[in-house]
Amino acid sequence: MSKLQISSYLGVTAPLMPLAVNPTICRGDSITLFLANPEPGVTYRWVSAQIPNLDATIARLRVAPTSNTTYSLTAQRGRCPSVTAQTTVNVIQSADVTVPAAQRVCPGQSVTLTASGSAPSGVQQSFLWTWNNGQNSSTGATLTVNNLRQSTVFNMTYTYGPNCGVVTKSVQVTVESVPAINGFVFNPAEAPMDGVVLGTAVTVSAQLTPPSPSGVTYSWKANNESIPGTASSVQHTPSADPTTYTLTIKTNSGGCEVSATSPPIRVLQPEFDIPNAFTPDGDENNDFFRVVFTGNIQIKELRVWNRWGQTVYNNDNGAQGWDGKVSGKPAPSDVYVYKAVIVYPDGREFVRQGDVTLIR
Repeated sequence: MSKLQISSYLGVTAPLMPLAVNPTICRGDSITLFLANPEPGVTYRWVSAQIPNLDATIARLRVAPTSNTTYSLTAQRGRCPSVTAQTTVNVIQSADVTVPAAQRVCPGQSVTLTASGSAPSGVQQSFLWTWNNGQNSSTGATLTVNNLRQSTVFNMTYTYGPNCGVVTKSVQVTVESVPAINGFVFNPAEAPMDGVVLGTAVTVSAQLTPPSPSGVTYSWKANNESIPGTASSVQHTPSADPTTYTLTIKTNSGGCEVSATSPPIRVLQPEFDIPNAFTPDGDENNDFFRVVFTGNIQIKELRVWNRWGQTVYNNDNGAQGWDGKVSGKPAPSDVYVYKAVIVYPDGREFVRQGDVTLIR
């Protein structure tokens, strides 16, 4: 290191004062300004115009300035004139580096983190960005992580120099906690295997981990059409064959979603038939004229007329049908005319007309 030396004054021996000439340090470091051994019989005094309270009467001064600072040293031996020397300590400031704020992401999302900044003035512009998550590291100002599944702290180290300058900052990336949909349970239990008759209500319940998550909302669809339901189970009467149910769970804090679709449920259509004859003889076999059906249907209308257009039956017994009597008396064997209106659970209506023979 070069020295600034003052050794004589008008032929009178003066103190020898080797000082570092304008040394450079990193912010946070310290330096000893007077490097030589003090001379006997010499008094010393340090001052600085930038540090008003500095007044040190020592030979060697250890300083740690936070910005460029000039120091003056005065030395005097006896009654000889004093001598003064100055040196300026140049301080390399910390780099101005920024990283993204903490983030919240959904499971499986990609995360891109980009740091920015530059080395301070007075520093050779060679630097290195390093990202590290405790297990893996990569170089470069930008880091991209795909399919992030757990919360992670990413540390960014910015190294500049060559002799000083390391900045470390961290970014917390929190992965939202989203429930897992493990499957579905049905009531009736045989619905996924045997199907259900049109008009049958089905309860679909999701099996979740955790079983009762908080801070989430539920939405249901049947065959991609929204249906009412704001819980982990829903009751619905399917009409399309087949019908599948999709549950979507969304977190309230981050808006993350998870969805699952149930196995298809077959919806069995009702079947009906109208006989063309009946024998109301009390043997409990074909004693009534009625619509014979399977499934959930409604006999909206069943009317029967005799050959003269007189009404002999007008839906009096509902699904049981006509017992072959008129005003409580057996109607004669004959051919009668009927009209039936049949309604399916989904609202479809079927009208059938024809003849029926009463046989006694």
